[in-house]
Amino acid sequence: MIYKYTEKNILSLLQSVGTLEEAQLIRFFSDELQPVRVQYLLNQLVLDHEITFDADKKTYSALGVPDVIDEIAERRILAFWVIANMGSNGVYEVMTTRYPTQFLVIAPDATTYDFTVVENPTEARVASRVMAESLLRGVEDDITHVAILRRPSDGDKLKSALIESGFDCYCTIDFQTKMPTYVQFD
Repeated sequence: MIYKYTEKNILSLLQSVGTLEEAQLIRFFSDELQPVRVQYLLNQLVLDHEITFDADKKTYSALGVPDVIDEIAERRILAFWVIANMGSNGVYEVMTTRYPTQFLVIAPDATTYDFTVVENPTEARVASRVMAESLLRGVEDDITHVAILRRPSDGDKLKSALIESGFDCYCTIDFQTKMPTYVQFD
């Protein structure tokens, strides 16, 4: 992350992303700090009125960030599990993007990824159009486009639509461990 101190990176991340689960923040920053220290910093940011905590959902949100509809918030939370597993040392910057894509991530080595929760072929095609709009004419697309699927069985159903739409791979997230499993396209 770009700031020297973890609490500034937490605040910056929540200002960019909006709402994240406590477990995601702990996992994301675990390569820098012990979980208890991340929780301490989150509590301090709440006490300083810079972020809020929803005890029912166990989520933190930045103040002043517009609320998104529940479906979009849920997709962002799902997509962020992939980023959380990259860790804060594996991420230089995270940006939200236009629907249906959730995030654009720049790694410290300048590798760029976009993450999109895809549930059907239409969403894959719409994501393709959004991707195309963000590219400059004559500049090679060097972004790794990752589709996030809810179930491994969706991979077979959506594979051809994902390939046609320009995705490089897809991943699913284990609902117990929250670890992603990637499937590269040939």
